[in-house]
Amino acid sequence: MGYGRTTLIDTDFNSVVPMPPMENGKGPNCICFSIPNPDPLISLDSQCLFVLDLLVPPGSGNNSMNPSTFEFLTHLGSMDASRPLVSSHFNSNWVWRDLPVPPFADDPVNGRAAMNCSFMLLDTKTMCISSREEGIGTYTFDMVNHKWSRAGSWALPFCGKAEYVPNLKLWVALSPPSSPHGLCALDLPANAMDFESPPELLRAWDYLHLLDDEAPYKRHLVNLGSGKFCVISFFKTLKTKYVVENIEDESAVFTGLEVCRCDDGEGAVWMIEHRSKRYTFGRFGIHCIL
Repeated sequence: MGYGRTTLIDTDFNSVVPMPPMENGKGPNCICFSIPNPDPLISLDSQCLFVLDLLVPPGSGNNSMNPSTFEFLTHLGSMDASRPLVSSHFNSNWVWRDLPVPPFADDPVNGRAAMNCSFMLLDTKTMCISSREEGIGTYTFDMVNHKWSRAGSWALPFCGKAEYVPNLKLWVALSPPSSPHGLCALDLPANAMDFESPPELLRAWDYLHLLDDEAPYKRHLVNLGSGKFCVISFFKTLKTKYVVENIEDESAVFTGLEVCRCDDGEGAVWMIEHRSKRYTFGRFGIHCIL
């Protein structure tokens, strides 16, 4: 998905088809949540894709509707089980719907809040978004009733998106910027958003050990399933060329990690470090991690 264009892939039917475009494309600070349907061949009512651009344009707050900021892709009706989900016959039944933007959209620090954001899917109907920027706090969004609620003035204790690992019954995420090479795990009770303080981390580990004090300017956590992850850490370094000309090199370190429990899944939580590999891009950079 980019610049408002969306493609739907059905691996069961080996089908790929373009879907209706969004009103406007989302920027690099957008977040996405897909709500899976356990039986899509019977009903499509709960199958949705939610896309929120964290850099909300001024004047979009107070729960007003902004077509270019927060949208979800949904299906209008039932389908014939004998046809693939993404056949052209059903393409016209998929539509983008507008949603109310976050309550902090008109806050003057909104731009900085987007750069210090953490978010997670609490369950099949509740999204949680938080910012370490002072005055923002943590909010939840009901994906069924389409309503925002403030959970508290505190911020979630991790960076970026937290991924739920069903076999561990834990969330795994990148540590906050104070630990630029860290991975963490947390266990959230069902009423965690009712507390007056942020949830505590269950464990935290350093996954990358560099010879110098390099700190990444950007990190991504990619969920590979079954407790396996790849962390991509982006770095920028200056080097001198022809004595007087400074050249900025961009590189990324890809690190394979695995989070598991000891004693057949009943013991303590551990992180296993696999291989790390650095790639230097030169003048060709990576703009997005899927």
